Amino acid sequence: MTTSADSIDAGVTVADALEKYFGGTQTRRAYPVLQDGAVLGMVDRMFLQQLWRDDPEFKAGRSLADVLRQQGQHAGPFQF
Repeated sequence: MTTSADSIDAGVTVADALEKYFGGTQTRRAYPVLQDGAVLGMVDRMFLQQLWRDDPEFKAGRSLADVLRQQGQHAGPFQF
C-alpha cells in the first residue's frame, strides 16, 4: 500500500495535464485533482481528450479547477 497518492494540482492546464500525466509515460488511469489539499474531482485521459476535441484552443489553456467547476466535478467515469 502506498502512503501518498499521486495527484494533479488544480492550477495545471488541460494541455499540460494531457502531456505530463497522460502522455507516453502514463502510469495511472486517473488522478485526483487537488486545490489547497482538497479534492476537486478526478480526471482521466478520455475526459481530457474529449475537452480537447470539443474546443482545443479554448479548453487547452484552462485550468483543471475551471473545467471541473464547469462540469459539476464530473470527470470521466467517476461521480462524486
